[in-house]
Amino acid sequence: MFSASVQAATKIYSAPKGVDCSADFAVAVDGKEAFVFYVAENGLRKNYLPGADRTPIGKKAKIRESARESWVSFETDKSALISVGQLADALPLKNVLLIDDLGNVVEHKIDGAKLSFTAAAGRKYVLILNKDLSRRLTIFAETPEQDAPDMKGADTFVIQPGTPRADYEKTTKKTLYFAPGLHEMGDQFSLKPGLQIYLAPGAYVRGYFTCPPDAGSAGASGVKIFGRGILSSEYNQTTDGPNDNFLPRPLRFWSNSIYLGGFNREPADNQIVKGITIIYPTQQPIMGNGTKTLIENVKVINFEKGFGGICVGSQSTVKDCYISTDTRVLTTFGSDTTFSRNLIVGFEALDTPFYFGDRILDDLKNITVENSTVVGDWKSLIAVQQAHFGNLSNFNFKNINAFYTGKKPKAALLSLAVGFSPYRRGDYQGSITGVNVSDIKITALNTSPK
Repeated sequence: MFSASVQAATKIYSAPKGVDCSADFAVAVDGKEAFVFYVAENGLRKNYLPGADRTPIGKKAKIRESARESWVSFETDKSALISVGQLADALPLKNVLLIDDLGNVVEHKIDGAKLSFTAAAGRKYVLILNKDLSRRLTIFAETPEQDAPDMKGADTFVIQPGTPRADYEKTTKKTLYFAPGLHEMGDQFSLKPGLQIYLAPGAYVRGYFTCPPDAGSAGASGVKIFGRGILSSEYNQTTDGPNDNFLPRPLRFWSNSIYLGGFNREPADNQIVKGITIIYPTQQPIMGNGTKTLIENVKVINFEKGFGGICVGSQSTVKDCYISTDTRVLTTFGSDTTFSRNLIVGFEALDTPFYFGDRILDDLKNITVENSTVVGDWKSLIAVQQAHFGNLSNFNFKNINAFYTGKKPKAALLSLAVGFSPYRRGDYQGSITGVNVSDIKITALNTSPK
């Protein structure tokens, strides 16, 4: 169910039977054909997706049924030669934007209908042709895994495609190992303290994980969700209905692709989410409000309006992630948190890549956002806002490389706002102090903003 092409130290990740490949791009890695994943439209949400069919019912105009975002994943301990060709409805190889996760423009060669470049181990790359963000390709050049669990370990439960959920839901073993293949896990799989969930390369898991929010919940402290597999919530995004122009309300507060807990006072400390790819998130891809959470090298590809970011609690770190979404992307409800080396790509209306505040009931301080790259048409690159009584202080935004794709004559860099709260008291006045912004580079792909 999983195939890997190996040349020297390069292993290309593929997909199980039942998962189709992209109709937009053909990609070779070191001369070997790669499986090109893609995100497609949900039948009830066609108007909300880049490249989706917007042809009115009954009209016979040409429609496009190709991918909305395509990507290739492989692992290597060296560099790899990438060759990219287009399939249906090829775009001209002009106005090519090829950047890495640090915002560096990458050298490439064009030979006829092929584009090639060298990818370094541990880097992420985004290719945009002819300024058309609706047809983009992402390359994830992973380094080899270092912490994959032993399938034969005494405390490991191996889940093969078709393994009944009840079997691994009731096990007392501490590691769940999703083997390569297509897994129909379903919604609300409960996290438990100390549980490790591994998604192997080639594992495609449909469903979502949640920390039970019930009274007396044991919570999800010490949870680790990791690997190089895919977590997809495609079957849990929408409810049935006749109208495809409006999104239904979320199913439940805790129906995020991964709800780590902490918002309902569930214990949620010392958690790790690492390496996996999350697509079609139900609400937020990752939502938590515990302490000492690490989100590392997670790839998020989402097109549902109003959701799609990563939220963590205090003393946490979000680093080396890729987030493709059209909403508020990175945020925290806790102090002493760092966001570093993240690559954010939007489409038509990237709301606010870095958003902090709203209704914060406690003091929020010592937040760092650094060494990151943004591509999109944002409303405001950075926003710090408060409409409650917590005091917000010491925010540091530095070394941000932003590529502005909009056509407005002005692009907003920073938005600050304080709203009145009737609950202000004593030292809790809902203030914002000490917002530092430095080393921000904005490159306009269309007209230059002011």
